[in-house]
Amino acid sequence: MGLWRDERGVVVGWLTKIAIFFGVAAFVLYNLGAIVVNSVGLSSDADDIANQLSTTLVDNPHMPLQQLADQGQQIAAGSGARLVRVWVKDGVLYVKLKRPARVMGLLRVHALRPFVVAKQTGHSGVS
Repeated sequence: MGLWRDERGVVVGWLTKIAIFFGVAAFVLYNLGAIVVNSVGLSSDADDIANQLSTTLVDNPHMPLQQLADQGQQIAAGSGARLVRVWVKDGVLYVKLKRPARVMGLLRVHALRPFVVAKQTGHSGVS
C-alpha cells in the first residue's frame, strides 16, 4: 500500500509540472502575440491616418497644422492610439502614433515598456 501512494505522488507531481509549463507557455505566447499584432496594426493605422489627413490637406491647403493634428488625434483615438506628432516635409505628410498593447501585466514592468508600447510612423504624399 505504501508503494501505491508513492506512485500517485509522482504522477500528481508530474501533472502539476506539465500544467505549470503550459500555463507559463500560454502566458508568454499570448503576450508576444499581442505585442506583434499591436505593432503591425498600428503601422497600418498610421498609414491610414496619414492618407486621410493628406486628403484633407489637399482639399484645404491653408489648414493650420494644429487643426490637422487635432483632426488626426480624433481619428487615432478611434483605434485606441495617441497621435504624437504630425509634420510635412518635402511634400510628404508624416504621422507618428503610439499605442500600448493589450497584454497581461507587462505594462508594469519598466524594462519591457519599450516593447509593449508600439510607436509607428505613417506617411502619405500631399501633392
